[in-house]
Amino acid sequence: HERDPAWKDTGGAADCRCAKGPGPARTAAGGRDGAAFFLPARWTFHGGALLPVDDSKTFHASMIVQTQAGAMETVVTGAMSFHLSDDEDNQVELYTGAMYRVGDAVIPYLGLELQSLWLGFSYDINHSGLKTASQSRGGNEISIIYVKQPSDPRNRQVECPRF
Repeated sequence: HERDPAWKDTGGAADCRCAKGPGPARTAAGGRDGAAFFLPARWTFHGGALLPVDDSKTFHASMIVQTQAGAMETVVTGAMSFHLSDDEDNQVELYTGAMYRVGDAVIPYLGLELQSLWLGFSYDINHSGLKTASQSRGGNEISIIYVKQPSDPRNRQVECPRF
């Protein structure tokens, strides 16, 4: 079975710890009576893939699972990017898709990539117990990302997935 060279995937894992094992506690600044606390390790596992559908569209899929102190969050994402410009120096892409935060929310997403400037809008639609707390209003998120490009494109060392 030979792998499709157009298919690109990513993945990884992380173990984030503020204090390892039974070592020294961290003191919270401004905490009650300088009370010491331990921040439990957070484990993160993630992966994703890009699959070109045709010359003007690419399907993006990703997943992240995070766990810390007995709490766990899983988010699954699916999106389609539409290449609106063939000009390599003036790339324009439109993204549309959705995320699903397991047991909590559906999150539609719309994004626009204009060379180094990425704009995005998403809206959390809660279906969990948080629906009561949010009074069924969900939550808006606007993202503005600027990615500095190298002055000489040949100096790009690592090809990073975009999305």
